[in-house]
Amino acid sequence: VIPTAALAASSASYGAPTFTVPRSVSDEGPCANCISNCAQVIEAVVKGDLGLRINCEREACSRSALTTSINEMVSKLSNFTEEVIQFAARGAEGKLGVQAKLEDEHGSWREVISRLNTMTVGYSEQVRDIASVCTAVARGDLSQKMTVSVKGETLVLKNTFNTM
Repeated sequence: VIPTAALAASSASYGAPTFTVPRSVSDEGPCANCISNCAQVIEAVVKGDLGLRINCEREACSRSALTTSINEMVSKLSNFTEEVIQFAARGAEGKLGVQAKLEDEHGSWREVISRLNTMTVGYSEQVRDIASVCTAVARGDLSQKMTVSVKGETLVLKNTFNTM
């Protein structure tokens, strides 16, 4: 376990608190302390804490694929989480057509963001169509119909509107 004093807030390459690993006499690859800190950062991620990074004073550790990959993974998770939080907040404010950013996303990250964006577009079209029909009905025009393609519960709503 790393003493509290060893956990220092820094503006290292990711701008998050880092574990500072003391220099070791080991000559190649990650040292035992670094590997232990890797495990602690991973445990923090499992618990939802995306604010820790690994920063080893040994050059071999800081350049190792293990520490680099873990720091990049935690940074990506943190950025992804922040984007989803912002996305949800804008949607909760009633903003239609909100789109999450797809900057440099690949694989599953890209798939999740793409599906969120597709869902948002679909719901925005449905809400706009409902609003258009409601506005027409409020003005006395009962000839307006919902035209957006929908499924499930929204189809029931569409059919109800269109029979008015």
